[in-house]
Amino acid sequence: MAQALIVGAALALDVVVPLAPLVSAVAIFALWNVVSWLRLRNLPPDTNCERRVLLQLLVTTILLSLLLYFTGGGTSPFVSLFLVPIAIGALSLSLPLASALAAAAACAYTLLLFFHVPVEAQHSHGGSGFNFHVIGMWLNFLGSGAVLLIFLGLLARVARERATSLAELRERQMRSE
Repeated sequence: MAQALIVGAALALDVVVPLAPLVSAVAIFALWNVVSWLRLRNLPPDTNCERRVLLQLLVTTILLSLLLYFTGGGTSPFVSLFLVPIAIGALSLSLPLASALAAAAACAYTLLLFFHVPVEAQHSHGGSGFNFHVIGMWLNFLGSGAVLLIFLGLLARVARERATSLAELRERQMRSE
């Protein structure tokens, strides 16, 4: 979703970006997600998927890095999208794995400060570059809010369902005793 936001914003704001690598990266990510989902649905329900979640979030971070590379790098208004996988990882991973994910995102952000394809709209004269940045930040906020709402809402629902199941299991156990 965040990836589509970057590509969509570039098109909507009429910004000249290398569209072929952006669309290719989003298509590869979509294929990755389909393959991951197909493999995940065949796992037993009690499987510990923490490393799979980490892998998925790392792939998301790498793809985001690739998209940001072609859309201004660390100067892009979408660079704070790195916080989305970190937030999801903080809620769904153990501290060491969440820390590794945060470190990977920090490294990617740092590299993007030095290595990226500049976006002409950000550096144009007459103030339009600032307008581009402000509109990009607004779109980023809307997209990040939607992604966090969806994914964190799903995680919260799963946690509530587990808590309810555990309470029912305890109650049944107490009755049988």
